[in-house]
Amino acid sequence: MYHPNQIKEETSVIYQDRAIDFRILNRETSNHKDKYNSIKHTDGLLKLKPGKISHIRLYTSTAGIKIDGYELEEVNAAFLAGNTPFVILENSGKFSAGNVNYITFECIEIQNQLGNSSQEIKVRINVLQQKAMGHTSGMTDWTSNTYYGIEDDVIGPDKRLYNCTEPHTSTSEFDESKWERQGSLDADDVAAFEAGLLGLSFDDDDDPQ
Repeated sequence: MYHPNQIKEETSVIYQDRAIDFRILNRETSNHKDKYNSIKHTDGLLKLKPGKISHIRLYTSTAGIKIDGYELEEVNAAFLAGNTPFVILENSGKFSAGNVNYITFECIEIQNQLGNSSQEIKVRINVLQQKAMGHTSGMTDWTSNTYYGIEDDVIGPDKRLYNCTEPHTSTSEFDESKWERQGSLDADDVAAFEAGLLGLSFDDDDDPQ
């Protein structure tokens, strides 16, 4: 069994250009390994194990998504039938061109009454809403030496909108690891997307063994 202190989280970004089927990366399958080595997580392959939480920032298109081969409305029925470890606990997603959805996959280990262990993957899907600036939304400029709680919204030093994901007291520099960007694409996002199409380098420890 894993210990709560061993929980590891990671966040990845996908600019959707095809239909995506989110599923567990099987390192024993050559097709999975080859595809992951080629296009990483963008095909929906998830490096999940008990104690691991994977966040996906999905810039959606009209291509749609599936989970473990099932349409979203079919996932929970398949889970109850014992055909998939995925179960959707929350879904406010809007999967159409121009929307940004935040998808969280949390892998846990459970035991049945006989003591047998299995994996369960809890899924939460939420569309990110851009708050209008200049209204009574509590939106303020980010400042140093200030405490921020989860869901606090600020205007960052780069004039982009950010939502706090980790409670903290700010230092002299803006720490993007504790924030999630909100809003639409800009020139930097487009440049990053184009670079990805040409083939970005990835950390060696992200490659399946």
